[in-house]
Amino acid sequence: MLRVASRDYVCWRCLRHSASASRRNTQRALSVSAALEVSSRFRPVQGSSIPEDDFWPSSSTRFSERTGIREKLKIWEAENPASALIPPADRPLTYNPANMATYSSVEHGFRNEGDETDDMVQTLTDTDDISGLSPSTAIEAGDLIELSTTSRAMPTIAICLGKFNGFDHYYTHSGQWFTTPGVQARFVVKGFISDLEELQPVIQALPSVEGSGDVLKQLRELHAGPPRSVGAPLIRKMLKFQDDARAVQQKYIEKLSQAHEVLGTAEKMLTLNEICEALYPVALKRDKKGFSDEQRYAVHTLLCAEEMAFRPLISAKHDGNSVMFAMASRVDVVATATSESIVREYLEFLDLSQTQGDKAVRKMSPRAAAFHTFVSQARKAIDESRKARDWTPYGMLGPAKRRSPQPLSDWPQIARIILHFMQLWSCSNQFPNGSRLHWLGSAVLRAIGRYNDGMYMDATVGWTFLQEIGWIMPWEIQARHGLRLPGVQLRRSGGVLPWPGDSKTPELDEDRLEPLRRDFTGSTVYCIDSASTLDVDDGISVENAGEGEYWVHIHVADPASRIKPDSWLASRAARIPQTVYLPGHYDKMLYDDVVRDTFSLAPGASSLTFSARVTEAGKIVEHKITPGTVRDIVYITPEDVSLVVGEEDSVTVPSDVFEVGTPPTRAQTAAERMTMADDLSPEQRAELQLLAKLAEALQQERLKKGAVPRFLPRPTVEVSLQNTNVLVQPETNFIATQGDPYIRVSYGNSGGSQLVNSLMQLAGQVAAQWCYERDIPIPYRVQPLAQRNEQALRSFAWGILYPQLRAGQRPTAEQYRQLQTLTGGQDISPTPGLNFLMGLDMYAKATSPLRRFADLLVHWQIEAALLHEHNTGESLVVNKLTPGQQAPSKKTSNRDFLPFNETDLQTRIFPQLRAREQHGKLLDNVDGTNEWILQALVRAWAFGEGNIPKTFKFTVNEVDPRQILRGTLDWFERRAIMEPLDLNDVISPRDVKSGDVMRVEIMRVNVHTRKIFLKAVSMESSA
Repeated sequence: MLRVASRDYVCWRCLRHSASASRRNTQRALSVSAALEVSSRFRPVQGSSIPEDDFWPSSSTRFSERTGIREKLKIWEAENPASALIPPADRPLTYNPANMATYSSVEHGFRNEGDETDDMVQTLTDTDDISGLSPSTAIEAGDLIELSTTSRAMPTIAICLGKFNGFDHYYTHSGQWFTTPGVQARFVVKGFISDLEELQPVIQALPSVEGSGDVLKQLRELHAGPPRSVGAPLIRKMLKFQDDARAVQQKYIEKLSQAHEVLGTAEKMLTLNEICEALYPVALKRDKKGFSDEQRYAVHTLLCAEEMAFRPLISAKHDGNSVMFAMASRVDVVATATSESIVREYLEFLDLSQTQGDKAVRKMSPRAAAFHTFVSQARKAIDESRKARDWTPYGMLGPAKRRSPQPLSDWPQIARIILHFMQLWSCSNQFPNGSRLHWLGSAVLRAIGRYNDGMYMDATVGWTFLQEIGWIMPWEIQARHGLRLPGVQLRRSGGVLPWPGDSKTPELDEDRLEPLRRDFTGSTVYCIDSASTLDVDDGISVENAGEGEYWVHIHVADPASRIKPDSWLASRAARIPQTVYLPGHYDKMLYDDVVRDTFSLAPGASSLTFSARVTEAGKIVEHKITPGTVRDIVYITPEDVSLVVGEEDSVTVPSDVFEVGTPPTRAQTAAERMTMADDLSPEQRAELQLLAKLAEALQQERLKKGAVPRFLPRPTVEVSLQNTNVLVQPETNFIATQGDPYIRVSYGNSGGSQLVNSLMQLAGQVAAQWCYERDIPIPYRVQPLAQRNEQALRSFAWGILYPQLRAGQRPTAEQYRQLQTLTGGQDISPTPGLNFLMGLDMYAKATSPLRRFADLLVHWQIEAALLHEHNTGESLVVNKLTPGQQAPSKKTSNRDFLPFNETDLQTRIFPQLRAREQHGKLLDNVDGTNEWILQALVRAWAFGEGNIPKTFKFTVNEVDPRQILRGTLDWFERRAIMEPLDLNDVISPRDVKSGDVMRVEIMRVNVHTRKIFLKAVSMESSA
């Protein structure tokens, strides 16, 4: 029987006794609660009782070198009598690292680390997100997948049996059955079981294909899945696949085990196929088919087993050209290995000091002594920091009490190495939950000995440690580091570090389209954006075409005409493929103001104009793309346009506002260029009203084809750093700060101006159709399964989803997953496809080349085609487009004039673009915003800076297999978690169902992991 100790268990190597403390110790020895060290499942009972001002271990010799472990434990047990304790189930939680005392079985690893619901919810919050990227859910019956588990070294594979009643059913190679509404697979073999009849015996043995999620959960807990005897044929096929992959590994193990050395020293992103090309002999490829699934899986599993060098990225597609790995730099790998060696030397010294006392000091290695110096400096820096800010267990420091002290400047080189590792561990999500290297970060923190109040010595404590010593800012956003991809280096004081070439003035070519440009003199171009907008990407104008038809022109900034696709600017833009709008960390894709001043729309600026001849009923009669020059420009805000056209917001935006900090002094925006509604001439007002009428007619046509009818408001955050000050020490880049950010949380109508949204979609529609007709590969925005599931999509959307949206009700998480399943998620493709949620047969983003690399890429392809048609005098049109229906594509091989062919896009450009766009979207719209909101929450809840309710309403969205409740608070729709023990007998964990509503209190917040933990107060209602 385990017992609660009167003090934490202290390892015998670290025990010290006051009777033998004849001299003053100067460093606290390593100590740790046995329950916490063995498994993160145990909760701490008390803080450590070890004095904090000790440094060197005692020379006590109560234990000799020959004392056995059983005798030592008996002595400790006798000195620490305690009452009985029944430990909770030894299952790792998604937010804690797993270890040898917790299960690493697939049963607990089906869910991807973190909660993907926030990302799904973004799908229906604005037009831009609909055409953005999210992981594909296009996994079908017969596909083989590898699951993300708590350990990369123990991969689990499973065969998809099919989707029944909204849940995917899988059968694993170990004979387990499980269900999930959606899974993010790391590796997929499409059509692994080609004859679906082979699945039928297992499907017929399923305990239920119609049950709800709660029923299926109970059946799984009862192990009611198909018996292994029924699933034996599938199990044998999966095991053979693994055996064949292992045979490939064994044959080429020498080269495969040197992957990091072969692929270079710099960090980079590589596709699985690129890695296979570098590691396997050329003769191994199967002609044009490339490498076999077993060969690719052999490399995949070997890379995933790496704890440091390679990190798999969840991809939107599942072929060898899309499965991505982030490869760490040699600097990162060496820093980790060196840190481990240093800390081990130090711990070995502590071991010797227990038995040899003062003699051990003379045997201390130089690196262990340097680590001792690091510990002393870290303690000093932490102690000084706490005079300015309180440490908290909430993944952030408390608000400033005074200016933070000047950072230390004399950190030794070994300290820099240790801090480098600590940044990788606590900031960058470099190590999976099952990695053994979590011990290393914990050991460093325990050696420092300033975090006894921490529940676990995990990466969250490491994050606050880096804040305390001035390595990162107290209000730093972890998602910036966790979502950073190779090729982008972050400035710890905010933003990104410049590239070596950024100091040079950008080299711009002559305007390649000058001979083709049309002068739009006489057309008033309306640039509709906020007064603070600096990069003016687009404007609109209208031209009467007679007989009730009008040419609607969308004039787009044209940097592609003077930036070469193979230039330094283009390469840099590909690494930051969209401007970052995260509050406090604004970073431009095209970094130089010269670029902005040259291409931002202004009188006399060049444009690429997307035009459509439109009837008053919203029918598109004709379309074209024309290089142009704009002359007469009216800059106007969406609010002023709404006053002119009478545009009313059909969505009621909640008035909830929450803020902490001192509001900034609102400086008057310099708006000399802006035109007010009252300043418009009658002709200009009439043109805007006509454009609004045509935009509405176009949108009605899209609605008939399935476009989302309305976008619900979502929480937005405004951050001001006006009342803060950041001082960066030049020699070391350590940081001292003053003040705290002002954070304001409210709801915003993310749908934006209806007029602007509709006409920007028109431009994307024209770009896609123009390129399709000419067989030009571009990044078309597609929903991979929408065409196949169109009928089911219409039934689901019009029968269930859209009525809720029109009523202002937010769909449930299950309904979002159903939508993902039917559409196949969002993706980019070199060939067009149905975009059901936009109501378009094809679509490509093309209106923001100053802030989105994909739009710039579209412009390069279009402009190359325009020049070719101009130079040859021949049209490139090969595909006849019938309105509402795509003709079969008539591929032609003569596209050598394009900067990128289809193979380039598929194998080289799109894999990188998918990953970088997806991470950028998560940073701006999901994780980064959430961290700012949680920082504000902690400052109010823990420090009384703002007014928040004492209790909240919590709606359960999901009860996972570990009986952890996940749901939504009625406070800015924040996601939250409740563990079974925190139900406080309000309801039994086994009785909780999706849809239950409870009254709860906040128990703790972890800003670093973006999680809110709750405890139940009372039951409000049952589902």
